[in-house]
Amino acid sequence: MPLKRKPAEHPETPRRSQRIKHNESTETQETKRSKSFKRSRYEKTQNASSSTHDVAGRSLVRGTSIARTKRTAHATKTSYATEKHEKKKVVSSATSDSSVILGRRILKPIQLGDTLPDIILKNELEEDVHIQNIADEYPVIIFAYPKASTPGCTAQGCGFRDNYATIESKNYRIYGLSMDMPKAQLAFKTKQNFPYHLLSDPKAELIGALGASKSGFKIARSHWIFNKGGVLSDMKIGVSPKDSVEKVMAKISE
Repeated sequence: MPLKRKPAEHPETPRRSQRIKHNESTETQETKRSKSFKRSRYEKTQNASSSTHDVAGRSLVRGTSIARTKRTAHATKTSYATEKHEKKKVVSSATSDSSVILGRRILKPIQLGDTLPDIILKNELEEDVHIQNIADEYPVIIFAYPKASTPGCTAQGCGFRDNYATIESKNYRIYGLSMDMPKAQLAFKTKQNFPYHLLSDPKAELIGALGASKSGFKIARSHWIFNKGGVLSDMKIGVSPKDSVEKVMAKISE
């Protein structure tokens, strides 16, 4: 009885199966790599976008901050300029009408028949001089000069020094007046041997009230004569050193 032969196994079947599995595995890996690459690229895109937004945001904030700083600086500069302009107007107004400068006191310039302003000043010894109280008891002469120890002021002061005996014989009290400090007044008085006191008015309080202040913190050479009781009887604003002495002496000799 003939033996039955078993069908021969196809030798390539296992290999084909392995290739299929290998191909499937390869496709799966490629798919995963592709998805991973896409995910990675998407994340990079998102990060780049986020970074761009952050940079833009920071730039916007920085730009806003700079703009705000510039506006603040401009406002401060404008405020300072306005304040400076207002101060300049105040000083200009004060000097133009010969009122007291530096904002201490505003007094209307004196006129003939007015009473001597009630102002206390220091003399060359830094003693208080209440000029109004003195005028209650004696007639008073006040002469103003721009600056101690300068030629014109020296001539004016020496002119009154040389006529001091006559002034005293008429029972007048005489005072020199300027914006110089007491120390400068003392040096001036000592050097020229003045027999009368020099008043220091650095804020031009009395000078302004008497109408002798000029723009630029200057003084017009002037003189005033007050009767006993402090009433103004004669004045001259803006005068030469020689004329100041001569006019005062002529007036008190009438």
